[in-house]
Amino acid sequence: MEDLAQRFSIEWPSRAQPIALGSYVRVDAAAALRLAGPLTVSALVWPTLAASAGQCVVSRWDEAAGAGWALSIGARGACARIGVSGFEPLALVTGVADARGSGLRHYPVDTHLLDWLHVHGIAFDVVTDEDIDAEGAALLTPYTTVLTGSHPEYHTLRTLDAHAGYLAAGGRLVYLGGNGFYWRIATSPLVPGVIEVRRAEGGIRAWDAQVGEYYHALDGAYGGLWRRNGRPPQQLVAVGFTAQGLFEGSAYRRQPGADDPRAAWIFAGVDDTLIGDLGLSGGGAAGFELDRADPRLGSPTGAIVVARSEGHGPSFVVVPERAPVTHLDGQWRAPGATPARRYDVRGAAWRRHRLRGGIDLLREPVAQWLRHQRVANPGERRRALSRPTRLPPPWVTSRRERWCDDRATV
Repeated sequence: MEDLAQRFSIEWPSRAQPIALGSYVRVDAAAALRLAGPLTVSALVWPTLAASAGQCVVSRWDEAAGAGWALSIGARGACARIGVSGFEPLALVTGVADARGSGLRHYPVDTHLLDWLHVHGIAFDVVTDEDIDAEGAALLTPYTTVLTGSHPEYHTLRTLDAHAGYLAAGGRLVYLGGNGFYWRIATSPLVPGVIEVRRAEGGIRAWDAQVGEYYHALDGAYGGLWRRNGRPPQQLVAVGFTAQGLFEGSAYRRQPGADDPRAAWIFAGVDDTLIGDLGLSGGGAAGFELDRADPRLGSPTGAIVVARSEGHGPSFVVVPERAPVTHLDGQWRAPGATPARRYDVRGAAWRRHRLRGGIDLLREPVAQWLRHQRVANPGERRRALSRPTRLPPPWVTSRRERWCDDRATV
């Protein structure tokens, strides 16, 4: 290699160059900005200091009063903040800074699933929870397959019944989330656009309802977990919320059930023992919030466990309703077990037959993993999910076949 002499090949002494604030616009408070109704704020930015300092994108915020709204971005990801004078501000983080992928959560992460559908040429419609709440199972019935988003956590009685009715009629429901069908919520046509949640009794939660606040004002029904309302998630989709940790992803290990003739089509062209050991959220397909099967809560005895997650870090803890606490150790532990901080910290991927021909195919958040992998042999999975004929009747396994137990698995 030879240096070529050019006029611009000159050494210059360096000097400090202070960087001023980026461009921004500040508008004084005005009556036109004090909106009484709901509003939507969106922005597309290329952040420059997201990993080291917070940046306000757009806001109407009174720092002294802790009131208003703000969209910002920082080390934890994008954040929406809402505040009312006299109350602690509420902040919702929609993602985290994640060098392994997008770090998206909630609605934004569903764009990975939409991208996967586009890449593989799978035609789809998008319906919202509000649509299903209004129209019920009739809205879902025309579809051969229904996919949930990554976080279908809050449901009214009508949306829960709609999903159950769709399955009872032989529909195929693909549950692609974790912590799904968890909290009961209420709506009312008298106040459209309003959702009410009462975090009664148990459940992992950021706040808890006080005495006398367990019943909804909008419909008069008892709030809290659907599990405490006699409708645990396992009755609908065979798995339910069991553990939560930091935004860390792990993998699923293939189980013998993956080779069962009834489920083998799911793994057509996939020979790996570990599945989902990379991805766009947390670096793996199983993480943050984990579900597990439990026959005592409604998981069907004919279910086939095709994969089970493993290797979750020390931040993962079992949900309060799943693990009693005693005065002996003050930590989560299984009934009758030796003191242990965590147990049953694992997720389950499974496929089950339903008596009327429908199936559920569940996996802890995999939309981002699917997008990352582009999935081997996608044609087989497309054909299986769009197959117009009913599935064969189930093979009912013995109740003595304990494919899901209470042993500690850390």
